[in-house]
Amino acid sequence: MLFKLAALRFWMVMCLFLTASFAFAQRTVTGRVIDPNSQPVSGASVIVKGTTIGTTTNEDGRFSINVPANQNTLTITSIGYDPQDVSVAGVTSVNVSLIGTLTTLNEVVVTGYSSQQRKNITGAVSTIKGGQLAAVPSGNVEQQFQGRAPGVVVITSGQPGTASQVRIRGFSSFSNNEPLYVVDGIPVFTIEHLNANDIESTTILKDAASASIYGARASAGVILIQTKKGKSGGKVNVSYDGSYGWTVPGHGLDLLTPQQQADMTWVALKAAGQDLTHPQYGSGATPVLPDYLVVGEEFGLSGLSPNDPRLDPAKYNTNFNVGPIYQVIKANKAGTDWYGALTSTRPITNNTLGVSGGSDNAKYYTSLFIIMNKVLSSILI
Repeated sequence: MLFKLAALRFWMVMCLFLTASFAFAQRTVTGRVIDPNSQPVSGASVIVKGTTIGTTTNEDGRFSINVPANQNTLTITSIGYDPQDVSVAGVTSVNVSLIGTLTTLNEVVVTGYSSQQRKNITGAVSTIKGGQLAAVPSGNVEQQFQGRAPGVVVITSGQPGTASQVRIRGFSSFSNNEPLYVVDGIPVFTIEHLNANDIESTTILKDAASASIYGARASAGVILIQTKKGKSGGKVNVSYDGSYGWTVPGHGLDLLTPQQQADMTWVALKAAGQDLTHPQYGSGATPVLPDYLVVGEEFGLSGLSPNDPRLDPAKYNTNFNVGPIYQVIKANKAGTDWYGALTSTRPITNNTLGVSGGSDNAKYYTSLFIIMNKVLSSILI
């Protein structure tokens, strides 16, 4: 008996230990990112170094991120600032001041038919590295432009399978405000087929002077995309990029139950000074939910026995060609949480396998992109 009690205590202690270990498997770190002038930096990328866990700062420069227990370093990047690694060992809140970068002035930028150094460009041009796009996983490349370039606004409905709207200079036309996409020198209508891991760099031409070489098609701006290419040398390079996470729809909407809807109807009738009567909820001081919403031509019935002739299945009819419509609709008094029925937490995984190489005569780059159970392949030569 004593042996059994000792074993039971041992297992209870182990369960408490495992539960505590799981609870402390990760911690939440908050912070604020500012520039050298103590102004907040919005849209900055905050990533747990060595992982794909990341987030972005809001308009006040603040962020919140879940950091695994075995990780203690955050990497913070933003356009126009040097990347900075911040240690979060033993702390739950940090303040980071970014330093402006000077090396971007010598960066080579593709503008139309030519390449120039950034310091020699007088037009409004923004560049985004491919690594910046792939840092925060999203449904499509267009969503990853958000917060990466000043003056570029991405409007996303959140509906699965829909494309995002990219606006570079706002709504300047009544007909078409979509920018012109040029992928490796070829104008295209959409970039939904592109994988962020296949993009080497992106140049956004925002003013009319920079986009003038493309004519009327560039009235809403131009987005130039250069994809990755193989390098000569005879060596085959294999790369892999993967991420795994969960899609959380959020709290959503608090829908009324049928009884709450009935009570609100009574409140509306009282406020309007009307009689407290309703074809579905009856009459009286309080509304009453019926057992049946519709029985033939009658509404809001209760107390019908199963043998009531009005419930005879032989009377059911939904075909106008046969005769009058006759339906029996039973009330769902408990109601349905339609938001919960339409949304749920689901896992999502992205995997990209790339192979590149080449010689003096030819270069190649091919990739295999897997999203959940879908497989997309692209070959760029």
